[in-house]
Amino acid sequence: MNEVRELIKFNVERYPLMEINDVIKLLYQRSFGCGHIIKNKEKAKSFLLEEFQETISDDSIPLVEEIGNGFIRVNLARYKAMGLDPELLFNAFYLSSKEKTKGIGDFLDSVDVFRNMIEEGKLSFSLNEFDLYFNKYVDQGVPLVSHSEIYKNMYDPHYRVVNRKYFILKGEE
Repeated sequence: MNEVRELIKFNVERYPLMEINDVIKLLYQRSFGCGHIIKNKEKAKSFLLEEFQETISDDSIPLVEEIGNGFIRVNLARYKAMGLDPELLFNAFYLSSKEKTKGIGDFLDSVDVFRNMIEEGKLSFSLNEFDLYFNKYVDQGVPLVSHSEIYKNMYDPHYRVVNRKYFILKGEE
């Protein structure tokens, strides 16, 4: 679970205004990938194309952020700045949604690592705050969560979680 420690540490340093639910979202995506998002293929595609259209190009951010278990976050702003085809990204996203994932056991193990880091004083969250949040979260059935408002406002996240094996840029085939 050292990989999880490094993932959390890297993200909290990169995005210092992350809140507990932002870390939970990251760990959820690491364990469950993106299959939970695609219930209707055409709607998912339409949503991506619309979001892509509205996203402002930005070549200052990384194209890819590793999140573990073979999954990456592909930043739409950078993808757009590179002039890449959103249809290809959707194909990678859709294929990724069909992949078997590590699931709930891996997720709960990752959350334990997160809690231990808080307990050890490695993160600025309070243990009480974490326990209150996570107990409520479990009572709600461990749903996918959205980014916090501060995270959305400060970092303007627009990305798709895909399995690295499906993410191929032209010329990499």
